[in-house]
This record gives sequence, C-alpha cells and structure tokens, in this order.
Amino acid sequence: MVPNQSFPSLSKKLFQSMSLPSAALRQFVATRVLDYRYKKYLRQFGERDDDTYVVTWKRSGSTLAQSMLYQLLRGEEISQHLLDAVPWIRLYAEMKWKLPDVPSPRIVKSCEPQESVRKGTKGRFIYIVRDGRDSAASAYHYFKDFVDPNITFEQFFARVFLNDAGREGWFQHVVSWFENRNNFDILYLRFEDLVNKPDDSIGRIIKFCNIERTQAEIEQVRKNTRFAHMKKRQEFYGPPNSTDKFIRKGKIGEGSEYFAATEQRVYMEKFERYLSTFDLLKEYNPSRFANTSGQS
Repeated sequence: MVPNQSFPSLSKKLFQSMSLPSAALRQFVATRVLDYRYKKYLRQFGERDDDTYVVTWKRSGSTLAQSMLYQLLRGEEISQHLLDAVPWIRLYAEMKWKLPDVPSPRIVKSCEPQESVRKGTKGRFIYIVRDGRDSAASAYHYFKDFVDPNITFEQFFARVFLNDAGREGWFQHVVSWFENRNNFDILYLRFEDLVNKPDDSIGRIIKFCNIERTQAEIEQVRKNTRFAHMKKRQEFYGPPNSTDKFIRKGKIGEGSEYFAATEQRVYMEKFERYLSTFDLLKEYNPSRFANTSGQS
C-alpha cells in the first residue's frame, strides 16, 4: 500500500532549492542521485513482453487513461490506490517505497522523455498528448495545491513548463515521443478525445492491446471513467488527504487564458520550431489565439 505521505515532498525540496545559492549545483546532484535510484528500481521491477506503459507529460490525461486501461484489462473497477495497481516507478524511487507485486499484464505509469527509456524496452506504449496550454494550466494548479502555493503562473511557465526543474519541459517531452527514435510500439491518443470521444478512444485501446470485452463491459468502463464518477472516488487516485483537488475538471481550451503576451509569443515560437510538422498536433497550433489577449 502506498504510504500515507505527501507525494511531491522531494520535488518540493528540489523546486524550492532553485531560489537558494548554488541552486544549479543542488539540482544537478539531487537529480543524479534520483536518476541512479530510479534505474535501480527499474532493474528490480523488470520488464515483461505484455507490459503497457501509459506515458504523458504532467497533468495530460494519465489518470484517465490508466483508469480506462486498468478496467479494460482487469474487467473490474479499481478497488485499491491507482499507484498500487499502476506503479509510477520514478515516484516509488523518489519516495523510497517498496515496489508492488503486480500481476501480468502490468500497466506502468511514466512521465519520462523517450531518451530516458532504454532502447529495446519490452512491452507497448500509450502516449497521451494534450494541448500544451491546457497542460500548463492544469499542472500549474497542481503545483499551487501540492508543491508551492505562492508560485505564479509566470514562474511556473519558465521554471517547469519550459525547463521542468532541470529536466525536459513539455515541448521536448512531446517531441521525443513523436519522433520515436527508439522505434517503440506506440498508440498516440489525445486527451481531448479521451474526454469528448471516449468510445473511439476505448476502441483504439482495445485494438492496440488485443483486449476482448463485451459491449456491456465497454459501456461500464465508459461510465466509470466519467468525470463525476471519478471525482467521487478520487481517494483511489490522488495524494492522501488531497480533499477534492486532485481530480480537476479543467476546461478544454482554458490554458490560453493564463498566457500573457510574453508566454504566448514563446509558446508560438517553440510550437512552430518543434511540433508544427506532426499531424496529430495541428489542432493545437497556437496561431488560433495569436490575436487573443491573455493575462497581463
């Protein structure tokens, strides 16, 4: 069982250390120590041919996708904490938790950029992508609620969304998985389709993972993964004592409301440089709000 402690305790220490003297050195050392421990946990957890990795950047639909996949594979709604059923190996390493014994076929959560995943890793991958502006807004709320209540969106955008506290930010993360230089078997899904077209998304997951379910079972999965239902059961998903903050219904398209002119310009420039050639991402093209005023 996941210990009853704050999930981002180490992340909070790392983030806060950025404002202290020698922040870069502190961050470098802490990151290397955690990376070493993470690799040790990966070796301990091992790899299986029928593993399925659900990969996202922060707050981009991972919980929803994991819940869908778990119910499709197991044929039942989750009755333990999601982290016990779908381990997030980096978080287990960060918190020094004992890894759970998960039966096959296993589901594994990951927020790693692809270059951090060993080439030849066994299993399949489901990559969930979300409009970067909405990911930024949702992740910002998470940081305010669980990491730093005083952080401004401007600080979050610069320190986390673009740089991710010394690791790859949103743009580099998405590019790494869409370029797919490791030639992994990947199903790409958009968060917006998980929400607005759940039947289509569930159908694609079933086909990709070779799952057999009756229409009645599929309909039950769809009902169980609606926002209102998951909100009522968020003790199975969020950090301990997270009240009602973890399952958050962020509106699709709300992210642009957080972007001042400077953030809009930076976002547009980076989108054009890194993501404009990927067809699945065309609907995220920031030119749609090029003439829209954001926060000042």
